[in-house]
Amino acid sequence: MKNQQEELTTVYITKFWWTKGILVRQAHIRPTASGKGFIARVPGNEFVSGFYGSEFFLSEGDAILHVELKRKAKMVSVRKQLDRLENMVVADLVRYK
Repeated sequence: MKNQQEELTTVYITKFWWTKGILVRQAHIRPTASGKGFIARVPGNEFVSGFYGSEFFLSEGDAILHVELKRKAKMVSVRKQLDRLENMVVADLVRYK
């Protein structure tokens, strides 16, 4: 059980920012198999194998900045969808073939 002996580090998980916010957890940090990044494994979390890349951060400030950028991008996307809905002419949606 190698993970049991590894040091736990506080991580700020942003993967679920839209539904749960930024989660603060203790995790084991290790390089990925490819060696091109890191994975955070939260002990006892049997539903998620780990958090990769920009799904977690080691500082609260970096996590907040990342989520703020994601939030702004989401607002742009929602505004585009809203514009499409507002400009939609329902009669034009009828298709006979």
